[in-house]
Amino acid sequence: SANALQASVGSAPQPDSAPHPAAAMREECLRTGAVVDCVDTASDARGIIDAEACGRMEIAAVVAAPVCVEGRTVGVLEIHSALAYNFMEDDVEVLKRVADVIGALICRK
Repeated sequence: SANALQASVGSAPQPDSAPHPAAAMREECLRTGAVVDCVDTASDARGIIDAEACGRMEIAAVVAAPVCVEGRTVGVLEIHSALAYNFMEDDVEVLKRVADVIGALICRK
C-alpha cells in the first residue's frame, strides 16, 4: 500500500483525517498504474468519486498519475480544480512527467 502525502495551495482545502473523496480513484490509479481522471466530479458515474464530498470541498475535476519505481506503482500524484473540465491534455502530460521525476528521485534514495 502506498503512503499519501497531501499539500494544499491557494484556496485548496486543508488535509484532514476524513477519507478523501477521490480515495477510490487513487486506488484505481495504484492498481492499474495508469492515469485516472474525473473531468466533472458532480456527474461521474463510475463510483470512484464521492460527489457530495467533492462539492463540499469545491473539487470539480481531478487527475491522478502513478508514481512508479522500478516498474512498480508506489504512489499517486493528484491535482484538483474547482472548475469542471479544467485540465487539458498538456496538463495531464506535465502531471505524468512530474510523477516520473518523483519516481526517479525515489530510486536515487
